[in-house]
Amino acid sequence: MKRRYSRGAGIVLGVCGLSLLLPAGAGGPAATGLYQERVEAARPTGKQLRDSGERLEKQWPVREEEAVGVPPFHHRVASPPPARGTLCGDCHTVPPHRRDRVRRAFLNGHSQRIDCTVCHWRRGDERMEYRWLSFPGLRPVGPPAQAGEEGVRIGALADGKPVAVPSDTAFARSSREAWESASSRERVQLHARLHAPLEAKGPVCRACHRRDRPLLDLERLGYGEEARLRLQNHPIPRYIDRLEAREQQRVQLLDLLAP
Repeated sequence: MKRRYSRGAGIVLGVCGLSLLLPAGAGGPAATGLYQERVEAARPTGKQLRDSGERLEKQWPVREEEAVGVPPFHHRVASPPPARGTLCGDCHTVPPHRRDRVRRAFLNGHSQRIDCTVCHWRRGDERMEYRWLSFPGLRPVGPPAQAGEEGVRIGALADGKPVAVPSDTAFARSSREAWESASSRERVQLHARLHAPLEAKGPVCRACHRRDRPLLDLERLGYGEEARLRLQNHPIPRYIDRLEAREQQRVQLLDLLAP
């Protein structure tokens, strides 16, 4: 059995991007969302272009490798399906978080139930809310917090409309096609424009894992009182934030158990 893997920031070269020649309003006025509008209006600064160039230079090629034939010594359940169905998922590898060794395992676990735009959307004046959506169609569904439905994740809505871009839209298709035909220099500009509406670094863990005005309204999302208390008072998010604050990379069991 073969597997695909890539090291680096988790973006597969040759798949994602937006051409400077992409016509405005690709997909028709009705199909234009807030993400597309911001990308088309983006004028990357010199710093943004340098950051994009550095990120693209650090990518590792995706290649095929034979899986190691040593059976695990412990029981393993099947991995959940990749979080595909959006333009973000078309571009990024699975799992998407690879650089941050402190948080990547926890962030990748979250990505199975939380869409990228929840953490990485650069918020403006729009009214933000977060609901369970069925991917890739982005159809709102009832709170399935206890059901574990496949293809359902928490998504971000700006002024009542989903922020994520489905893979099957004209905008997503044109973006992928434009990237594949772009030169290396053009890709730097396209990468910067495509990421202009996004924050590279998401919020700290305690933005959600706290009782005082958390980012996500867990009760509205369908979590019961006991589940909410566990998530709000969980020691691991608190510990990870302390690690980042003091730039310490060593994990100590006592820190996980401390109040």
